[in-house]
Amino acid sequence: MEQIGIIRMHIEELEKKDLAIKYKVTISKDELENKIEDKAQELSKTVKLDGFRTGKIPVAVIKSRYKHPLQTETIEFFMESASKDLVKSKSLILSSSPEVHDVHFHEGKDLTFNIEVELLPAIPEIDMKKIKLERKVVEVSEEEISKSIEKLRSDFKEYKTLGEKHAAQDGEAVLIDATGSMDGKEFPEGKVTGKYLVLGANEFISGFEAGLVGVKSGDSKVLNLAFPADYWKKELAGKPVSFDVVVKDVCKVEMPSDEDLAKKLGLKDATELKAKISEFVGNRYQSSSLDLLKKELFDYLDANVDFPVPQKLLKKELEFLTKAGEDNEKEDKNNAIAKRRVKMGLILSNFAKEKSIKVTQEDVNNEIMQHLSSVPAQQHQFIVDYYRQNPQALEHVRGKVMEDKAIDELLKDIVISEKKVTAEELNNLFDKIS
Repeated sequence: MEQIGIIRMHIEELEKKDLAIKYKVTISKDELENKIEDKAQELSKTVKLDGFRTGKIPVAVIKSRYKHPLQTETIEFFMESASKDLVKSKSLILSSSPEVHDVHFHEGKDLTFNIEVELLPAIPEIDMKKIKLERKVVEVSEEEISKSIEKLRSDFKEYKTLGEKHAAQDGEAVLIDATGSMDGKEFPEGKVTGKYLVLGANEFISGFEAGLVGVKSGDSKVLNLAFPADYWKKELAGKPVSFDVVVKDVCKVEMPSDEDLAKKLGLKDATELKAKISEFVGNRYQSSSLDLLKKELFDYLDANVDFPVPQKLLKKELEFLTKAGEDNEKEDKNNAIAKRRVKMGLILSNFAKEKSIKVTQEDVNNEIMQHLSSVPAQQHQFIVDYYRQNPQALEHVRGKVMEDKAIDELLKDIVISEKKVTAEELNNLFDKIS
């Protein structure tokens, strides 16, 4: 036995394969008994037993009465201490926490157990000068700005009633309740309540809107239609369907002017609205372009930087993918995605360490706030609670922030050319990686 850290133990390396190492640890029966004795003495000072004064209970009585708890606590102490001391004494840099297996304890004999560790791989040096990337650049067109403003105008449109006697025409809106039935049975997708439907907008399946031309407020109508053969929900595709529609109102659709829209958005005038839309669209293109640039970078690193991937990290990433619902039925694809993610994470983590990149709690909070800004307000508390209750998910947020910072720093050292593309070309390229 040798003194390693705070305890005496014998360490034997049983197996080494790639990054994984298995050790056998032996704690002598004397060392074990001494620690049990120490714990029993500590317990005797505070425990209360009938017939004894507190602090005056013989250690032998404590050891007899609390035999199994003392043994369990002592074994756990040695397993935890041995794991820490082993890592420290051998200067191991681990990719995950040590795992203890095959614990063998028999009274009056040595305690033995195995400790399995997995090391972080050595990341080869990357010659940044060899990396050549191309940034896609899109100029925001007047047409794109106009389309975006038009969509915003549509989002802020108002409906003005045309009265009970007015018959609905194309371009006007009807306020409806509708219930869909297939084979005489209602189905959830066919239920609509309090819906403003603009006739001629082709929002519903073919024939629905056309069937409501001419209706008046208070009318009821049955529409016998069929779902398209290429309908997104396969079980409904091509099937006949019946809709019972109640018309609650017929309305004129009024779109705000650009000036009115600007005021609704808290802006000065239409000129500022146009500038804000141009900035928003430009930022969206820049974001897509950056994602493409990252993919190019990761493709290069994946193909040109080789090292073994820790299996425990790979397993954890696979579990995360499965929970996230990413191609659960495609195991091979998931394995490839997980391996690439772990590999990129290790490269970026190593780079972040070299550049002394830190992630603060404020960075993490800002990332969560950015996520919240993209979802409906009623989901905010659910998301906040999810992060509070799932440390692993919070750790992924921290990891993402670190990787984003590392990538930003990494791109500063890489030669990046620019290529002008159209919005359609950029969107097509982005769709392929989404």
